[in-house]
Amino acid sequence: MNCLTSLCRYTASRHISRVIGRRPPALRLSLPTRHYCTFQLRPVTHSTHGHGYSRWYYDPRKVAVATLPLIICIGGAVIADYGYIEMVPFTNRINFVLRSPLEERELGESRFAYLKDKYTSIILDSHHPDTLRLNNITLKLVRAVHSHLIINSHEDTTVMLDRGNAGSALEVLRRRKLRNTWRVQPATGHLNGLKWEVVVVKDKRVTMWSYPAGKIIVPTGLLQVFSTDAEVATMIAHEIGHVLARHWAEKIIYNKCLPGPLRVPFFRRVEREADQIGMMILAAAGFDPRVALPAFEKLEDSHRRLFSSHTLIKNRSQFLSSSKIMKEALELYREVSPDQDIEGSLSVRF
Repeated sequence: MNCLTSLCRYTASRHISRVIGRRPPALRLSLPTRHYCTFQLRPVTHSTHGHGYSRWYYDPRKVAVATLPLIICIGGAVIADYGYIEMVPFTNRINFVLRSPLEERELGESRFAYLKDKYTSIILDSHHPDTLRLNNITLKLVRAVHSHLIINSHEDTTVMLDRGNAGSALEVLRRRKLRNTWRVQPATGHLNGLKWEVVVVKDKRVTMWSYPAGKIIVPTGLLQVFSTDAEVATMIAHEIGHVLARHWAEKIIYNKCLPGPLRVPFFRRVEREADQIGMMILAAAGFDPRVALPAFEKLEDSHRRLFSSHTLIKNRSQFLSSSKIMKEALELYREVSPDQDIEGSLSVRF
């Protein structure tokens, strides 16, 4: 109705404007008024407790605290089901591995059998003088390992060692009830029944390999560099240290979780530990441990690679000649060789 009235008034005003000569006014329609919501919604704020986060699950620190028990439980379950926490003999380092001793031994035996079958043409006969010599040195070192471990852990235990299988002596450790069983003891069960074997191959490389089943491969090139039994015993004792500490099983974690360059520090730590264990084995077998220092210096040219798993010879010598390690090795050497002149047998400074 209002629109019709406005239209009639506009038409009349145009007619009058034509008569008197004025410009007609603009049409103004009276439209119904509409109302719109113009107020603004206030943002809802929450207490941030001074950290700038509106909810606890947005705070990384609170999330970490809340999930830590769950992570510990899951990690404990994984360790209980798949992992083994052990103490390394001689060094007493707590070690975590993902493979059982039986699995590690089976893998080492299968790998060693494969290599013997593949490289039969370059393997020296078992009655070769070099093969007999190295096996005798290894037997002496292995006997020292068992004797040292048993004497230090079980002072009143008597063990009969079999020449064919020196590892069977550690059955005594499994059957005997230990004092203070609540304490972590050095892991020696993987040595039980271990059949040690040394194979000499025709190869010019100056190195040595070992496998968890007590198998050691020695190239003839190493025998050309190390002529004395003490020097050869130093290299074999290092490899026995790897087997004793179960470094094969430990390296599985590094190989699976870390890229190549990041593995180097861990691999070098493993090599240093094998050096330290080898020093103690040398001393327990009646070899002067100070012979290890000049023996390792002969390996300098073969370990100069940037990402080599072995540390520099200079660093290895400094580590082995440290007062703590050398003092312990010389004390052990003095116990097994009381007639030796410790002060004057070797002119090596440490």
